Amino acid sequence: MNVIVQGVSNLEPRAHPYEGEYDSRVRHYDFVRQPELIRQVLEDFKPWEKYEAVQDFYQLLEWINGPSRIFETSDCRLEAPKANPYPDMLFKKILFGRVMIFFRNWASNYADILANKRYFVSNDLQDLTNGLAAFLPKVHREAPVTFQIYCAPTYYRHDNELPSFGHQLMIQWNCWGDSDQGLFTNLSAGIDAIGGALKEAATETKAGSLG
Repeated sequence: MNVIVQGVSNLEPRAHPYEGEYDSRVRHYDFVRQPELIRQVLEDFKPWEKYEAVQDFYQLLEWINGPSRIFETSDCRLEAPKANPYPDMLFKKILFGRVMIFFRNWASNYADILANKRYFVSNDLQDLTNGLAAFLPKVHREAPVTFQIYCAPTYYRHDNELPSFGHQLMIQWNCWGDSDQGLFTNLSAGIDAIGGALKEAATETKAGSLG
């Protein structure tokens, strides 16, 4: 297992809430207000629901978006298993996915602005990033999974107001295995690690949104 903190991603800033231009199904759902949608609308995950890892992922989203939590989710993704292109990983297949998380108190996600319009990740989000990087190795069950942690530039859209620029946390994973069953077994270990690390980070992070 490996954890890599990548800093601010080089992706174009995205809006929150967002809508996908290439597929009408791809848009943000407010799982805080409608948690029942978690098991209904995630089109990437539906084909793989026979695997326990997908049920584990649904439970993770239910916890993140649950009552009285400090986080919520913006987006998630799961690609179909592919042939492993990395010769240093001695497995036949690879499974890629991600989940994007931000503070429910939106102000904690807003960028700190320095001179010359330089935007920096907020202290709260940086603390969360550092906490996850520290806790993931401690709670992770041994499995061939690599995590990459990014801060993704985001415009938080308010009704009748100008968007506020900030970031959200993007946790990407690569799982390896020799079969689909092996991939999803290892993904289950990875999801368990993300949940455990988030709980630890939420306890330890001294962010204003934590109260």
